Amino acid sequence: MEPQTEEINRIIFNRFNINLRQFQLHSLSLILQHRDVFIAVPTGAGKTICYCTIPTVADAMKQPAKPSMVVVVSPLLALMDNQVLELSKLGIRATHLGSTQQDPTMLAQVLDGAGRKLRDKLVAVVIDEAHCIDKWGEDFRPAFKKLGQLRAIIPDIPYMVLTATATQAIHNSITTTLCSRPNCPWLPLSPIAMFHKSTAHSNKSHVLSEFPKSSSVVRLVICTVAFGLGINVPDIRHVINLGCPSSIEEFVQESGRAGRDGMDSISTLYHITSLLRRGTEASMLKYCSHDIPCRRSYIAQHFKLNDYEEYAAPEVKPAPRCCDLCDAA
Repeated sequence: MEPQTEEINRIIFNRFNINLRQFQLHSLSLILQHRDVFIAVPTGAGKTICYCTIPTVADAMKQPAKPSMVVVVSPLLALMDNQVLELSKLGIRATHLGSTQQDPTMLAQVLDGAGRKLRDKLVAVVIDEAHCIDKWGEDFRPAFKKLGQLRAIIPDIPYMVLTATATQAIHNSITTTLCSRPNCPWLPLSPIAMFHKSTAHSNKSHVLSEFPKSSSVVRLVICTVAFGLGINVPDIRHVINLGCPSSIEEFVQESGRAGRDGMDSISTLYHITSLLRRGTEASMLKYCSHDIPCRRSYIAQHFKLNDYEEYAAPEVKPAPRCCDLCDAA
């Protein structure tokens, strides 16, 4: 962890008792360096904490020495109401300006508080739900299309742009509209990762390092056997096979990635009988059929050496926790 991010983490932990994720630390660090940042993270990953803590960190690190302020632009009224409430619980001064604001004097209070010194206090402009610029800007929130004009008014303030849904095309559109700096970092944090023969080496390295971490938002990996056989992640809860493996041995190696910590986990096999590939062993075909009493017992019997009881499948109750055949029975 870089010295600045260590300091940021310390400040946030001391104030809020929160340990920030790496992308949160990095985004705060970039803002303090007066750099624009584009954050694409899934819902629930922690976007709000990225910007609501900016004033706290800026004040603690004396950037600027005066009490700092962040302006957050959001297209959703309900979201603004909720965030003001949650920020107040954290002891962060916040208000909102919009049609649901019941205090008619709030705008005057904000302007009186900031007044002509607004630029001195302003440390960042935040655009939340930024995909609205590209997808809904023409109809739902036409003013979002004009947000780029803020650059002419406050040209030296960094922008933090956040969304949970951003393709590369949307990212390009948003950064062209809002971010004047060509080196605007993009911090995508996708919950779904790919790992197969054609995956770039850098992406493979990212998946291998992030997926095993319980704190990572990479919680789903679509992969070939090249990934599964080499990974020992104890808390995988669900392995889904799309297509039938050629043998019981191959299937057990793949499905066996789940539940290595001994906790209940699920193996799901999707296949179409007419599309079973040539060379699929008879034992695997039988496993896929309904001609056996229990799939778990069938696998255990397949690997049983003579009468060695260690290879017997322990009874699982209730039946639905065992397999679909036991559930149907």
